[in-house]
Amino acid sequence: MSEKKSQKNRDNSTATLTIQWLSYAFWGWLAVSLVWLSAIVFSFFIDPASNVSGLGNAIIYPVSATIVLLILSIVTDLFYSKREPVKKEGSANLLMIIHTVIFSLLAVAAAITAVFSILNTLLSENSTGSTIALYTSLLVLLFLLALLFRIVSVGKIKRGREISWIAMGIIVVAMISAAIAGPITHVASTKQDRQKDLALQQISYQIDNFINIKNRLPESLSELSSVYNSDSSDVVREAIRDRWISYKQLVNESTDTTRFKYQLCTTYDKETLGWKETDKNTNTEYSSYQLYNVNHPAGKYCYDIGV
Repeated sequence: MSEKKSQKNRDNSTATLTIQWLSYAFWGWLAVSLVWLSAIVFSFFIDPASNVSGLGNAIIYPVSATIVLLILSIVTDLFYSKREPVKKEGSANLLMIIHTVIFSLLAVAAAITAVFSILNTLLSENSTGSTIALYTSLLVLLFLLALLFRIVSVGKIKRGREISWIAMGIIVVAMISAAIAGPITHVASTKQDRQKDLALQQISYQIDNFINIKNRLPESLSELSSVYNSDSSDVVREAIRDRWISYKQLVNESTDTTRFKYQLCTTYDKETLGWKETDKNTNTEYSSYQLYNVNHPAGKYCYDIGV
């Protein structure tokens, strides 16, 4: 009798209850992080040309959070599994019920989102967003079902806890791997191209500033040193020093309000995800504020800019 009482006290001790709560909480936060990560990853593969300008910052946070939370979840759950009672009573049972209800409601929400996405895909003209939502909700639903299986299977199904760990681990590792193979690799491989895009923007701003002050185009990019803006001077200096950007004046033949025309050229390592070969046949004239997130091919590409 005293041995059973001692076991019950240990099962409901402050340390055990704390580890139990942390274990459930970390798995729950991992599910939230998985929503964030999977939405970005599926968006990248399903609609790669949509918006990749801020992809670098967007993907770093969910990948970091998912990796850290996966480690914390597994380590905490391993500690808890050594003290977890087969039959929970008192506070331990209350914690289990609360988290089971929360995770069940989240699973229902994921299922509703999946069904809504399927119907929207069938009825909508543009189903890209619905397809991304469908894949994301189905993935999160599978994860939450595995998590619920982990909570309720203890003492009922042999090695149920280990099965759920493997299932959740496979889902999370698969998404982290997809993030590394897809958006992270893309961001890393286009780093220099994005630096060139930034240099193009800043040089164009500096040329605008030069025209406003001197009412003429600069003869060369080195002449911009007289009107450097403190926010962009480092970028401009680096681009001019490393000869990333070439510049030449153009004859202004337009009849609109454009006073000056010039051309900036650079050589890209890779084409943007939204580039189409048909874009080569379009003669687009840009203004300085339009040189942001512009699609371009690999190799040398020039921008005609009017001021």
